[in-house]
Amino acid sequence: MTDPGEAHATEDGPFVGKAVFKNSEEAPCHVVYSDPVNDFAIMRFDATRLKFIKLEEIPLAPERARVGIAVRIPGSDNGEKLAVLSGIIARIDRPAPNYGSGKYSDFNTFYIQASANTSGGSSGSPVIDIDGNAVALNAGGTSHAASSFFLPLERVKHALDLIIDEKSVERLGLPSDYEKAFRSKNPDLHGILGIKTIVPSSPAFERLRVGDLILSLNGERVNHHVELAEVFDSSVGSSVDLEVFRDKKVLKIEGLQVQDLFAIIPSRFLEIGETILHPLSYNLARQYLHPVSPGAPIFLADAGEIFGIAGIPHLTIITALNHKPTPTLDDFINVATTLKQGQRVPVRYYSLSKKNVELVKIILWETRWSRFRIGERKVDLPPELAPAEFLLFNTLRNDYQRLSSLAVNTLCFVGTRISFGTDGHNGRYASGVGVVVDETIGLVVADRHTNLPVQRITKSHKRLRAGDELSYVTLNANTHIPRVQSSRVKNVLVGNQYKHEIPKDLPKIQSIDIEFSEVYYSKAKILRNGEETDVEVPLSVLDGTPEKRFVHWAGLILQPPHRALYFNAKRLPKGVFIALLRLGSPAQRDGVSACWFITEVDGKRTPDLETFLQLAEGEEWRSNVSFVNSETKEWAEPEVTSKASDDDPTPPESRGSQTVRLTVESLEHVVKVLTVEVSDISRVFWPTWTTLPRLSS
Repeated sequence: MTDPGEAHATEDGPFVGKAVFKNSEEAPCHVVYSDPVNDFAIMRFDATRLKFIKLEEIPLAPERARVGIAVRIPGSDNGEKLAVLSGIIARIDRPAPNYGSGKYSDFNTFYIQASANTSGGSSGSPVIDIDGNAVALNAGGTSHAASSFFLPLERVKHALDLIIDEKSVERLGLPSDYEKAFRSKNPDLHGILGIKTIVPSSPAFERLRVGDLILSLNGERVNHHVELAEVFDSSVGSSVDLEVFRDKKVLKIEGLQVQDLFAIIPSRFLEIGETILHPLSYNLARQYLHPVSPGAPIFLADAGEIFGIAGIPHLTIITALNHKPTPTLDDFINVATTLKQGQRVPVRYYSLSKKNVELVKIILWETRWSRFRIGERKVDLPPELAPAEFLLFNTLRNDYQRLSSLAVNTLCFVGTRISFGTDGHNGRYASGVGVVVDETIGLVVADRHTNLPVQRITKSHKRLRAGDELSYVTLNANTHIPRVQSSRVKNVLVGNQYKHEIPKDLPKIQSIDIEFSEVYYSKAKILRNGEETDVEVPLSVLDGTPEKRFVHWAGLILQPPHRALYFNAKRLPKGVFIALLRLGSPAQRDGVSACWFITEVDGKRTPDLETFLQLAEGEEWRSNVSFVNSETKEWAEPEVTSKASDDDPTPPESRGSQTVRLTVESLEHVVKVLTVEVSDISRVFWPTWTTLPRLSS
């Protein structure tokens, strides 16, 4: 006897199952047919194993399915032993449902839809009409509505009739004589090779089709990938002859060119900081069905800072840079070497997933914090400040327009680009509105030199009171046009005021490093130890200048602990702080995490960056470490103090592999010991550099 079920319940692997009946009798069953296209399978069980239940057949009548008829769906709905649901067929031409990537989804068939609200456990249940005929097979449903999806029974009935008549079932497939020949050739294999995808512009694109079954290659039967690879590998640069089965016909494909895959696999890449570009690889071209040729097109593997801040994601193809086509990597390099530091450059690109939609965005060419390299070659680009742009507005009689006109030259839009994350900030771009406090030397909320025709804002010394009317003036982040909004003062909090004249250097500020919050009188009843206490708090002197002491080592950005950390922990580990971990670096590979502290190197304490460099790079670390000027962002190569000698013929630049044992500690004082291996190859991609002042050796 046979029983139709669902292919996604049996799948294509080994199947061990049993049929459980209403009276709890069981019989082992096995798959006799699993359809390669539609979501159904046919299983056989031994009826002689059943002693008590009386079996009855349900006739299959696919022609009786039509819109408007009432149906019943018996089955184990949502785990129930037996449940019967009802519904009315609403559609017989619904597209096959898509259950998501990586899950079994039907194709090449219409589905029947009804509002039956079936759920898990009813897959494979018959859909029965009022006369007791099965008109469809329950296949799935949606969790967001009452809709149920049924598989039509035409192909199920066709396969079932052939099996009952002991005939083979062919589904767009091979004639039986070919199948016998392949089975006798390789009895352990259960199929032949078919074409799944074809890369556009490849030699096979115009001559083969998806779905072709390979019958022979150069006159020999092949149905194993090893056999296929042996013929192709020995025929690179020449041609092969194929015999394929297509549309129930045997076709001969003669003189098919075999391409050298190494010619279309990227052999070099361009690095601009964290931005990585290279020719599109064969594997990605195959996955996205994109044309590929030697050296082209240009693929953005990692957006990094330059492209990422502009909103250009990875997995995109760059077609033009600065209005010039870039079909190959050499074309991109030729255009890139003409760009100036700080130049705004248009980039034309499209995503691999949307090849027909080209977009254009503006990038800011920034190479000061990172070198421009292809392989071991680097191109130094001279730094240059970008010119500022500004807008002027006419004064109008409207009060809001008058305030806008008065304030426009005292406000500026401040955008910050961050080359790498420090002080707990890992964002690439931050923006806001600045107030000009000194137009002569260009001081705004954050120190910044500017060439805008600005004027200093006039500060009011009037004490604010509740109910006073204020006008809030700011700039639109997109248009840079002033905006004005009126409001009234609700509450006034007065804090300490520091009065000083702005000297040439930034002012010194005294801080007690305490974060305050407002406490209402109703809650301000608890004193320390029940009494008022005088506490002497030491003052910290701050000069407002950012910390510019950084070290890059093995993909780690290291710095001294910044002030914000002291507000998050009672006691900080004594070591250097890991501000950032670069993806793909030796440190990431060996398990180092960001926001930890390196307290020891090879068992020796590392209280500061200089000690860390001395332990990690050796006593003569200045000979191995590049220096970066934190003001001009210019690179200075290491001081080479020694040359190869007869006793040590190894040149200084070849240092071999080095394993460093790090003791790291978290803010919660969890301690781990890790080993990081740094080789000559990793030093090329993750060189050690520092912004520490360069001292003579």
